[in-house]
Amino acid sequence: MNNIEDINVSDDYILLNKIIDKYDITVKKLVEMTGRATSTVYGYTEGKVNIPSIVWRAVYKLTHDVRIIELFIGDLPVMVVPLLDGQIKLDAEGFEILVKMRQTQIEFEQLAVTAVSTGEVNEEFKTKFMEMTTAQTQVLQSIEPLMDTNGH
Repeated sequence: MNNIEDINVSDDYILLNKIIDKYDITVKKLVEMTGRATSTVYGYTEGKVNIPSIVWRAVYKLTHDVRIIELFIGDLPVMVVPLLDGQIKLDAEGFEILVKMRQTQIEFEQLAVTAVSTGEVNEEFKTKFMEMTTAQTQVLQSIEPLMDTNGH
């Protein structure tokens, strides 16, 4: 199983485990986030218990991993971009965040050049595209209040 399309509901524990690994989420943390029993959470990770939407929402809230949304929307032409909890401040830390966002955009653009020349779009390309789109949306979200106060 390589693509999100390959993961059906009975195999959703595979995606949960990939997300747990990527974001270093412990079973204890999942228990705290969801209020589920430890044995139940282990059941989710082992594929013995179906994972309810309350668990997916808690994991999404923690990670903003778009694969969770893709699990439910499949190949529908929808893009969901997580918003920041607050504005990016225009200080040193804020500019560091903006630089990281721009680096993500450059990484995507480099992958796009490869994709155009080879005609192949791989999983890394899709992931970087979502990261770039998220970064751009978050920048817009951060400057929108400034635009409103300046009458634009």
